[in-house]
Amino acid sequence: MQFHDLVALIFLITASAAGFECQSSSGSIRASDELAWRTLGGISTPTQSTGAATTETPVSWRLWWNYQEVYPMHPGPQPPEPTNTAGQFRKLPCQVESERDPSHQPQDPCEVIWLNDASVGYVFANKFWMRENVIKEAAASQISFPMSPRPMAIEMKTEWQSVGRRATDRYVTGVDLNGKTRVLVAFHMMMRAQPNWVWATFIHEDFARQVSEAGATLNDSFGNDHGRPSKRLSELLKCDHVEVLSHYKLIGTQTDFATLLGNPLIELPEAIQQKKISCMSCHSHAVINQIGQMLSFPVQSGQPTLPPGADSTNFNFTLSEHASCEVVLAKKCVNH
Repeated sequence: MQFHDLVALIFLITASAAGFECQSSSGSIRASDELAWRTLGGISTPTQSTGAATTETPVSWRLWWNYQEVYPMHPGPQPPEPTNTAGQFRKLPCQVESERDPSHQPQDPCEVIWLNDASVGYVFANKFWMRENVIKEAAASQISFPMSPRPMAIEMKTEWQSVGRRATDRYVTGVDLNGKTRVLVAFHMMMRAQPNWVWATFIHEDFARQVSEAGATLNDSFGNDHGRPSKRLSELLKCDHVEVLSHYKLIGTQTDFATLLGNPLIELPEAIQQKKISCMSCHSHAVINQIGQMLSFPVQSGQPTLPPGADSTNFNFTLSEHASCEVVLAKKCVNH
């Protein structure tokens, strides 16, 4: 799918996937940048659903499932039935940052991965919480998450920090399992608007200088007007009632393997400086072999060559990392 195809689909995608109602703009812009902002606005419209603390920003994507709810430690043949997923806010289930090794973890890490209904519905429909089913369908090249014009699969990797002395009115806020209020500082968003997905990454304006310090630049043809939110973006966020998002910067979007894209609050800045960070190339490493092992091979930008016996899970690490064997049997199903 080329950029002009994305332009034609922007309104349809966001309307079907996120309940988008505001009109799409026209003009010569990079379609994937507009797609990223319009999708983000649509999935962030505040909701009156219960469970949010008074200190939290009630963005609607906080009602999505997190991977811990989708992939049980001890799977069975019936879909997981986690509590508090029926339209209620849950506290942030903080995890360590997945793209950093133990020696580079922040002092108080808090990463949460969220999956929308289209993603979770696909996992449940195919019983992909069980690794045996992932192995079978990956080997047959049959894993394909919902793509537009159907409601498209969307996943978000979000990074949160303690409030400290920050003015929380400029941040999306949440409360973790320990009752600590946190602020959203950065996030990746992957959208299945084309076979290889469309990738976008955002950072809060307070940390934007770290992008240039890592040797990269902000590249946003839709939302950036000489360092300030563009008129188009301001109108969009006002329409979606999420003006707080004006304090976040779109670092860039990616629709092909040739593009480099990274976020210094998610990946190591040194790797960005060395031109090794590519969302699409990284997620192409979401593979397993025919007994369910994840295969390790060198990270590289561009389209990688998969090693023999590596079967793709459609760029989706939540499948290859978190699906578990119903029965662990040597040479038939091993966890990770």
